[in-house]
Parts: sequence; C-alpha cells; structure tokens
Amino acid sequence: MPFTLLHYLQAYIIWLMLRRKYPLHILVLSSMLPDLEVPLVYTLSSAKIIVVSGYSYVDRLVLHSIFGGIVIVPILTVVLSPVYLRVLRLLGIECSCTSIRVKLGLGALGGVGHVLIDATHHEYNPLLYPFTTRSIDVLVPWGNALEASIIAHLVFATACLVIVLKYYVESGGCLKKTIALLLNCSSRY
Repeated sequence: MPFTLLHYLQAYIIWLMLRRKYPLHILVLSSMLPDLEVPLVYTLSSAKIIVVSGYSYVDRLVLHSIFGGIVIVPILTVVLSPVYLRVLRLLGIECSCTSIRVKLGLGALGGVGHVLIDATHHEYNPLLYPFTTRSIDVLVPWGNALEASIIAHLVFATACLVIVLKYYVESGGCLKKTIALLLNCSSRY
C-alpha cells in the first residue's frame, strides 16, 4: 500500500482479533515498518544498483517478502520500539513497554500482515525473496493491480477515517488524546 499510514487498519484488526490483549502501538509500528525499505530500494534500483529482470525499477524486496515479514520485521520492531516509544513520550503519550518475546510475535504478525495486504494490489510482489525475485501475483484480484489498488485504498482510507473520527469525538477534539486512543495508550493531556 503506497500510503503507509493506512496499514493502521490492519494493526487495529489484528489487535481486535487478539481480543485487545497485546499492545496496539507495537502492532502499529510493525505493520508500517516494511515500508521503510521503499525509498531505499527505489533509490538503489533507480541507480541500477538493484536490478530485477522485467521491471524498470522496484520499490519492495526483502521486507515485502514472507521471509522479511517473519524474520526481519520482528527484529526491527524490537530494535526500533525504544525510539518509537521515546518519540511518543515527547508527544505526551505514554505507552506501556512489553517483553522482547511479545514484540517479536507482534512484529511477525504486523510484518506478514503488511506483506499479504500489499500482495493483493501491487504490480510487483517479491513474496519469496531472497529465494527468487519473481513476482507472485496470485493474490491480486482480477489480475489487475491498478483496480485492486484503487479499491484497497478506498476501503482502507474509509475505515481508517471512521476509526479516527470515533476516537477524535471520544477525546473531546484533542489531537494528542486522539493519537493516544488510536494507539491504545494514555495521554498526559
């Protein structure tokens, strides 16, 4: 999904499926982490440092593969969560810390969820990277990535907007409280 923030919906749904027992803020982080590679890989492929046959450029590779979602995203979740929590604290949002084991598990759920959602509406899906760079497109409905992308964006954007508005109203119109509610954290304001 080109707009990373829309992956919030995926994290929110996973959190609900887990009966709200685990930290939503960690799921949000892990659900968005695979898109960290997009600007890097795009730049390297445009510079012809990364070349994938049949594609003039690519913007997803290892973090948008099953391997990346299961192995690398959980590690990145553990490594980057202290920075993420620090930034939230600076915004006046207090989120609970959690064990490394929980971060690894939620990292895998968020990472694989991201990979599978993106595989439903992207033109290039390196699901089996690093074993092959071939695009696996069986999850793209109608075989048309553009139509699928438009539908995915409309559905995700609408659902995210509804959730944000719900929490905005609950917060009394306070942006920091809205963000805290969206992450299932507390706010100092």
